[in-house]
Amino acid sequence: MEKLLIFIPAYNCEKQVPRVLSQLLDPHVLPWVGECIVVNNRSTAMNVLANTDAYSTGSGLLAEHLSPANVVTIPLTDKDPVRLGWIYPQNAKLSSHAEGFVRLLEQSIQRSIAYTSSLHRQIVGK
Repeated sequence: MEKLLIFIPAYNCEKQVPRVLSQLLDPHVLPWVGECIVVNNRSTAMNVLANTDAYSTGSGLLAEHLSPANVVTIPLTDKDPVRLGWIYPQNAKLSSHAEGFVRLLEQSIQRSIAYTSSLHRQIVGK
């Protein structure tokens, strides 16, 4: 059986690393695990993704000035899209700063969708 190198990008979620590592000890998973690398910053994570055959899961969106050109995403077929949202108290109004922040997030997501879509079109030649 081929053993896998497990790559865990753990920036901004260091508290989750013990839980994730414990999942690798599952008897159904453990036989597949060869080694595990945990990185705690986006730059290293992107470098590993750009220069190896590693892959990552997540929203699938790439940011034009943050993602190396040789990092691509592959959409999963027959899967619902990832939905992003925010939580705030019921019967509360967002502050003007919070409304501005949400607006910036929405703009950033739209730019990432456009950039990622253009990469996908380049890959398939359309």
